[in-house]
Amino acid sequence: LSKIFQQNKIDLTIATHDFLYPDEVDFIKNKTNSPVVMWFPDGIGHSNKAFFMISKYDYIFFQDPYAVNRLRDQYNKQNVFYLPECCNPKYHKKTNLTLDDISKYSCDISTYGNPHNYRSFFFRELMNNNYKIKIWGHQPSIWQNDTLTKSIYMGEYLINENKAKSVLAAKINLNTLVPAGIIGLNARAFEIAGIGGFQLIHWREGLKELFEDGKELVSFNNFSELLEKIEYYLPKDKLRKQIAIAGQKRAYKDHTYTNRLLKIFNKVFNSEN
Repeated sequence: LSKIFQQNKIDLTIATHDFLYPDEVDFIKNKTNSPVVMWFPDGIGHSNKAFFMISKYDYIFFQDPYAVNRLRDQYNKQNVFYLPECCNPKYHKKTNLTLDDISKYSCDISTYGNPHNYRSFFFRELMNNNYKIKIWGHQPSIWQNDTLTKSIYMGEYLINENKAKSVLAAKINLNTLVPAGIIGLNARAFEIAGIGGFQLIHWREGLKELFEDGKELVSFNNFSELLEKIEYYLPKDKLRKQIAIAGQKRAYKDHTYTNRLLKIFNKVFNSEN
């Protein structure tokens, strides 16, 4: 870092997680004489030791309004702001599917991510309904002793074009949000929308400010409602496509990295309220 700072004029440093110790933030600020920002991409419960609480960041951005409200109201930390996740149109976009792609990725219900216990339990419940399900990501660990859902974990971690193919080939992309996420949405919500996939997502209060529910994606409040909506949307190819197209348009209009970075720049350099 010291070499980088000596060779370049740095106007802004962005840490994309709670990676930095307080003295490292001080070091960067002193060396660059410029603002340091943290943009935290996860629920506040995953903030490790919460170094950001005692670090001299100029601005801190969270993807969940819950974290912002609590830190401001109950901890009097006034440099925290809401900044949702987003998509990258360079990678989160439609792509052509070959016959081999369709054979590999097609299914009734798909998602991607790590085999967290909450996800394994959720899909175990869903398997009782005989849907063709594929979860892209690593297999569950041996200690999870999950012989049932192991069959729907594909054991392959997907990125970029392959991730897009899995989203497009699935009839329904099911987005289960971590229980610790209170109000905001995860990155998957914006990625699926950007790719142009049909998305069923856990309802969160912050959803209404980001997408139009029922027209750009579809939410569910509980397991019974999820089953009802799966049965309703599975046979309706035209309607799913219509919603997916609208979701992609919204994602590209309001929810790209360009949108988010401009918000950061305006806050840091223009003192945007």
